[in-house]
Amino acid sequence: MAFGAGTGVLVFVDVVARLILSTLELIPESQRFHPGFVLHLYASFVAREEAVALDLLEYLEKVQ
Repeated sequence: MAFGAGTGVLVFVDVVARLILSTLELIPESQRFHPGFVLHLYASFVAREEAVALDLLEYLEKVQ
């Protein structure tokens, strides 16, 4: 479980990207997360227009 607000979300962007690549099987199996790995990321931003990496976060939600 992770919490991030504003630019604090940046520390989780690599994990989110790897989860997307793992889910879509776009990286070698040896580089994927364990199938049982679960990330609950709670992110908040002052305004949607100021959100950092929101498109990536929303895409992960869509493919999961």
